Amino acid sequence: MKNLVPKSFGIKRTTNAICSVLVLTIVVGILFYQGTKQTVTVIIDGQEQVVRTHAATVAEILKELEIQAKAEDYISPSKNSQLKEDVQVVWKPAQQVALLQDGKETKVWTTTDTVGELLKEQDIKVTQHDKLSPAKKTPIKENMEISVEKAFPLTLVVGGKKKQVWSTSTTVVDFLTPQGVKLN
Repeated sequence: MKNLVPKSFGIKRTTNAICSVLVLTIVVGILFYQGTKQTVTVIIDGQEQVVRTHAATVAEILKELEIQAKAEDYISPSKNSQLKEDVQVVWKPAQQVALLQDGKETKVWTTTDTVGELLKEQDIKVTQHDKLSPAKKTPIKENMEISVEKAFPLTLVVGGKKKQVWSTSTTVVDFLTPQGVKLN
């Protein structure tokens, strides 16, 4: 063994050579590891960020980003989809809202942006005569309460004149006041 390393090489030079080889190996390993990552664009609740990752599936990248997705959340492509270079992953968290329809409350999860989109998603038609609170353009917020009162047709006879009207009122007084009818 002594014949393989010349005496003039010395312990200092041997130590430097070993350290240099180790550093070079580590640097090459790190460069290889970083070079094999995929570039993925992730849109998290509307905010876009570019991520370099070794994750193989959408679920793995969500876990890497510490996102705990619920079953109701919007995720595209699906959680078990394989990641490919330059893929775009979209995650939008669902929000729970209370939907009151003619006095009956239903809790629903949604990823829509506005009340109007939620009504369309739930297949609830609202006419100009119906009462809706808040308005269709109102942004959805967690634990929001949305009320829909469906109007029904009535025939109003005032002074012998018939007229078809729509109302959501449940009492006669509440109905007559907006119609401009005053009782003596």
